[in-house]
Formats: sequence, structure tokens, C-alpha cells
Amino acid sequence: MEEMDAFGWLVALTLRSTVVLSVALGLGLLLRRSSAVARHRLLTLTAVGLLALPVLSWVLPSLELPLVFSGLGQPRSTAVAAWATPAETTTLLEEHGGPLPGPAGAHAAAPDTAPRPAQFDYVAACAVAAVAAWSIGVAAALAGLGLALRRERRLLAASHPLDGPWRATLDEARRTLALARPVRLLTSDAIETPLTCGWPRPAVFLPPIAERWSEDRRRLVVQHELVHVVRGDGLRRLAWRLVAALYWFHPLARIAERQAVLVGEHACDETVVRLGTRPSLYARHLLDIAGALCGQPAPFASALPMVERSQLERRLVMILDTNPTLSRGRVLAIACTAFLAATVVSVACAAQARSKRATDPATVSSSQESVTFDGFSGTTVDGDYTSLQRDFGDGRRISARIHGPVLFDERTGAIRELPRGSSVLIETRELQKNSQRMLITEEQGAPRYEWWRNGTARPVDDDARAWLEEALAAVAGFRAIGDIHGQVGSLQGEIGSIHGQIGSLQGHIGSIQGEEGSLQGKIGAIQGERGSLQGEIGSHQGAIGGLQAARGVASDDLRKQLDREIKAHEAAISKLEAEKDDGALARRLAEAEAELRAFQQSSRGKIAELERQIAAIQSENKIEALEKEIDGLHAEERIDEIERRLAPRLERLKALIDELGS
Repeated sequence: MEEMDAFGWLVALTLRSTVVLSVALGLGLLLRRSSAVARHRLLTLTAVGLLALPVLSWVLPSLELPLVFSGLGQPRSTAVAAWATPAETTTLLEEHGGPLPGPAGAHAAAPDTAPRPAQFDYVAACAVAAVAAWSIGVAAALAGLGLALRRERRLLAASHPLDGPWRATLDEARRTLALARPVRLLTSDAIETPLTCGWPRPAVFLPPIAERWSEDRRRLVVQHELVHVVRGDGLRRLAWRLVAALYWFHPLARIAERQAVLVGEHACDETVVRLGTRPSLYARHLLDIAGALCGQPAPFASALPMVERSQLERRLVMILDTNPTLSRGRVLAIACTAFLAATVVSVACAAQARSKRATDPATVSSSQESVTFDGFSGTTVDGDYTSLQRDFGDGRRISARIHGPVLFDERTGAIRELPRGSSVLIETRELQKNSQRMLITEEQGAPRYEWWRNGTARPVDDDARAWLEEALAAVAGFRAIGDIHGQVGSLQGEIGSIHGQIGSLQGHIGSIQGEEGSLQGKIGAIQGERGSLQGEIGSHQGAIGGLQAARGVASDDLRKQLDREIKAHEAAISKLEAEKDDGALARRLAEAEAELRAFQQSSRGKIAELERQIAAIQSENKIEALEKEIDGLHAEERIDEIERRLAPRLERLKALIDELGS
């Protein structure tokens, strides 16, 4: 069914994107002490990978994994219908257990072409609803993106160029950044903060208040915006907007998008500071620009506002952070980028390992094509029904559907118990050309056999009995192997659950420690601000010392000029000392330290309790006991023994399939 195919594609895309986003965000944490440029490059690769995933999954070679989603691609109501002709389906699904004895049972084996009432398929309905909701969300997000692009075009049309000192500042910044491509410098009443947009023909937009800015602020703003142009951040921003549209339902995509915007701005901040600007001066200019904002900037498609209040505090902390980046940061960043690229390719390849769509049951009776679980090999349990299928790899396969508590002899495959209402349906096929089916039900305390060859009812003869003997042995052996795998999987699931409990508790501890680190970072930022002010005071004092040394050998006229400059530096020192000693920094520092102490006092007990719970789980040694129980099953030895015993019987079964199909 097409709607199930679309739903399966959407589920696969969600799983693939979840892996890519989880790896990208985890690598971002690993690179937190590396440069913002490296982290932004990693997030850009993430956006490109997410947009390419739907295409890569079709063009890359398949990397098959042993994963089966048997519920996707077919409605549950077809599970029996596709095993048999309509008459056989009626026989198998008879509520009172098997075909009725006598003429009614004989009639059930005859072809039945009577129309059947359609049943509402809730699984398909839910799949259609999910795909429709995703499609509507993508359409709405793309419509919003289109409006944002239109808003950018209107901004370009309503702006006018800036000349005078701004042109000189722009030319100087272009030389500093070795930017050869032309960049327009415009102003508009529609914005309140500097921003860059207009990809692929970039333009820097400035608010009207920029006419009153100082030379230092003009230089810093233009440098920041041109760094966006050099790095191609407008195109990166547009890529993340497309990611947000395609994965609008995914919370990790939203987190990664916000992280990309923040890290992109921090990368530009790093570059401007490396060009010679003091971090404290740069931070003060950002604060002043933010203070002039009256509202949140309107959303654009590729535009990058210089200041957004929602990110300002974190940016200031990053700018004033004096901790050096890791010396091995470049090598680590390259390794993380390569690992992320490999992850994208791997999940795209793995996504192609999916089973083929099941044949429509309505066509099975006439064409005798594939059965329900086409492309599937394994065992599934659904209530009272056990479905089994094995592909021999040469065009032959065996399928079985067991209803009720049927008991088989594990070694010979003979049916030991067949309670009333139970049934066994076995089918073999060869290259979709011929088939053999046997339906075994209980009738008056004895098994009742019905036999079909190539869809035609036949009497049970010696060939049918020989085929059934080998087929039952195969079904019983495969079922026993499935039971062993199920026992091991159940115990491994319990081990995984215990590991999950421990991991959850450890994650809670990490969350508490992370919050404490955040508070310590807040204290460090305040201390860094104070140190920055002290550094500026020292810079002015050094300048005064140099001027005073020059004053001793200067003429009277030059001495007067030097005195004026000394007074200007002294006034700047007085202003900085007043700012440093006005009590605001000390008050903020005291509040932050008090908050940290209170949090540490309350968190110690929480961490101790969580560690006690982890120790209690580990002391029970449940994992070790479960591992010993798995070892005690001797699963591999038992499976090997069953497969060795089964091998000659499978060869005889293949020969019978060929003989009966000829």
C-alpha cells in the first residue's frame, strides 16, 4: 500500500536524522573547548547531511542490517489472507477452529470468488494521518520561509546606500579581511540592529541610529558583518531554515538550529577579537547596540542580525571567557568532522535495508505470487499466531503459520499435540513459479489434512506425506531456533534495562554537575568583566607613564598638548574606576557566589542519594546473574546442533519442492 510505504519512509527518515543529530550534538559537546569556527563547521556539515539524507538513501549502495519492521508496509488484516486463496483464508480464520467436518469442510477447500466486505484498517489510517501531518507541517514551514525571502527582497528595495566615513570603514575592513567580492553598505528604517543578507549578492544593513556611532563602533560592526560574508553564513543560515522545515517535528533539529545560530555568531566574534579588538570593549559595544533595540528582529531567510536579546548573555560570556582553547583542538575538530561525515553516509546506506512491499492479497489467488512476509526471514508472534519464514537463498523458501498451542517434537518435527481450534499452515515456494501448501486442523480428536499444489486442491498422497514430514521437521527446527533466540534476547533486554537505569541515574548526576558548572561560569564571567576593566585602567596608566616621560624633554607648546592628553587618560581612568567600584559588579558577584553555595548545599544530598541508588543496583549483581543465565542456555551450541540435524532434511525438502513443482 502506498500510504504504508510513505509512512515507512518517514519513520526511516526520522530514525536516520535522530542518529545524525545525536552524534552531531554529542561531538559539539566534545568540541566545547575548541574554536567556534570548528564547531560551526561541524554544525554546517550536520545541516548538509540532514538535507542530503533523503537523496543519499537512494543513491548509495545498500548496507543491510538485521533489522525488520514487520508492521510497516502491510496492514495486519492481510497476514493470513496472503498465505492462501480466499477459500483457504476462510478455512484458517474460521472462529470455531478449522474447517467444518463433512461437506462444509470440503466446500471450504474449493475456490471461493464471493465478494467480502471491506474492513477498516486502523494501522493504514494512522499512517495516512502521520504522513499528512508531516506534509502539512513542511508546507507551512516552507511557506514561512518564502515569506521571509520576500521580506528580504522588500528590505533591499526600501534601503539606500551609505557613503562618507562608512565607505572608508568598509574599504578598510575589506582589506583587513582580504575580501575581494563587492559588498553593498545600506541603511533602512525597517531594522534596529546591523545585519547581513542578500545571498549570493551580499549587503550589510545598518539602522538609522548608526549615523551617530563612533569610529570604533563603526569599525567593529562592519568587521563583524563582513566576517559573515567571508564565511558564507547567509547560505548556512538558509540551509538550517530548510532543515527546520523538513524536520519541523524533531526536537533535536530545533536544538541544533539554535546552536548553529549561536555558534555562528560566536565564530564571528572570535574573528573580530583576533583582529585586535579588546573583548571587554567589543562586549560593551554589543550591550549598547542591544540596549537600543525596541523589539525582537523580524525573521529572515538568510539574514543574520548582529544582536538578538535571546542569545546576548551567552555570547558575552563566550567573548569574555579567558580560558584558552585546547592545543589539540584542530586535530580533534578534523576527527569529529570526519566521524560525522561517516555517520551520515552509514545511516543513509543502512536505511536501504528494508523489506519489499508485500503482494496485495487480492491478487494472490489468481497470480500465485509472493506470500505475506515477502523479503522477511525470521519468526514473529502476534497473539495466538506464530508466523515463520526462511529463505533458502536459491529461490526456495518455506513459510508457516501456527495458530494455538501446537506442540512439536523438536527432533523429528512431528505434531505431538494439536488442541481443538488450533491449526498449522505450511507452504513452500520455488522462484514464484510453483507452491505446495498443507493445512492441518483438528477434527474429532484427529488431525485433518488439506493439500494444495500450485493453488489446486489435491488428495493427500505419498508425495504430500513425504513433503509434510520434511517440512514439519524444518518448521519445528526453525521454531526451536527462534525460541532460543527469544530467550537470549529477553535476558539481554533485562540487562539493557538495568544498564538504562544506571545510565539514567548517572545522567541525572551529570545534569546537576552541569548546572553547578554553569553557575561557576557565571561567576567567572563577572570576574572576567572586572579584570577587563582593570586591564583598561592599566592600559591608560601605561599611556600616562609614556606621556610623562615624553613631557620631560618636550617644548612648552608640546608639553601643554601632552598635559591635555594625560588629563584625558586620567578622566578615562576615573570613569573606569567609578564603574569598577560602584558596587554593581561586587553585588552581582556576591549574588552569584551565594547562588552557587546554595545550589552546592542542596545538590550534595541529591548526588549522594543518586550514587547510593547506583551502588544498590550494582551490588545486586543482577547483570552478572543474567549473563550467567545466558551462558547456561548454551544457545550457540544448541543452535549449531539443530542446524546440523536440519541440514540433510532441508536438502531432501528442496528436492521434493523441485519434484512437486515439475
